[in-house]
Amino acid sequence: MKKSLLAIFVTSVFILSACDDQQLSQKLTDAEQKITQLETELKAVQSELAEKNSSKVENSQDVFPALNVEITELFNKSENLKFKPDSEDEFARNESQIELFATTANTNVEWLNSLLLKEIINHYSDEDQDLGDKIITTENVTNMFSSMYENFVNDAKDSRPIGLSEIEMTNYLSQRGNIVTFTQSYDSYTGGAHGMNYTRYLNIDVNKKAVIQLDDLIDPSKQEELKNILWQDYVSENTDESGQVSTFMTDKNEFELSSDFYFTENGINFVYPVYVLGPFAEGPIELHAYFSDINALLKPDYQRTKKDGFNIYPNSIFF
Repeated sequence: MKKSLLAIFVTSVFILSACDDQQLSQKLTDAEQKITQLETELKAVQSELAEKNSSKVENSQDVFPALNVEITELFNKSENLKFKPDSEDEFARNESQIELFATTANTNVEWLNSLLLKEIINHYSDEDQDLGDKIITTENVTNMFSSMYENFVNDAKDSRPIGLSEIEMTNYLSQRGNIVTFTQSYDSYTGGAHGMNYTRYLNIDVNKKAVIQLDDLIDPSKQEELKNILWQDYVSENTDESGQVSTFMTDKNEFELSSDFYFTENGINFVYPVYVLGPFAEGPIELHAYFSDINALLKPDYQRTKKDGFNIYPNSIFF
């Protein structure tokens, strides 16, 4: 009997011991599973945090900065060429003044600097060059002007003009929303009574990294309406108080939209080069279209909204 009790006691001890081992093993298994779950959750949180930080960096890079523009000299060279008297032509000139001067705008934004330089190159090219996404440097443009200057010198030696000059000047006008505006003015003299000057307005969409062309501003199907609005402004500007219309006005059938324009506080000014709408003495002519008249004609990217102050005061005739 005593042996049986002893056997039962020993067996019970082993059973209890086995139960404790199983419970401990289960606790260890549960703990390991919990650790694995926590590690998985930690990795997920770390991944989400890294993604958010990356997004913040990308967004900060996409935000276009407020420009601090510095106009810099690209090329500046001039000289007075002296020639030997021509024994066969007593009226031949003995000297010619040669000049070439150019500037650009340093914006501290590489693609914008390159775009402005591309516009200079294209102005002096017979056809727009397909420069694509190539980054243009000041050296590229300086080399072009150096070659141009050499041609001036050679031409002057052959034809002995009063002078040959080319002046290009880039200037910064404004920055509003996604549009920054520059001008590039050109003044050329190749002899004769006077030179020729021309100013191009470059409205650059920083979101698209491109110059806004007329067809980008307003769909061709709506350009006839814009033309009528500008024609009325043209007639008004050339009609005196007695109702007499200027004899220098161009014919309506020859009136076209200008590809040069710039944004103002209450509309868009379209700029016509000399001779297009009037004599040389009048210089460039600007015609104005109020946003109140043309806003609905513009493409959505360039329409004014209430956040711009447009129609915020509904009784205004100017906005």
